[in-house]
Amino acid sequence: MIVSTEFVGDSERIDWIQHDCYSRALGVIMRFAVSKHRHAEQVLGIHNEFS
Repeated sequence: MIVSTEFVGDSERIDWIQHDCYSRALGVIMRFAVSKHRHAEQVLGIHNEFS
């Protein structure tokens, strides 16, 4: 996540907290999406290039 002064009035402290959490949050989102995709493949009995 890029921290900048683009949004006037935003606290820089909050910007850095969000920055520090971004990688972990992105990992959580990606693992959840992959899990749902794999489950759907099993239910439907298919396999594709996204797996």
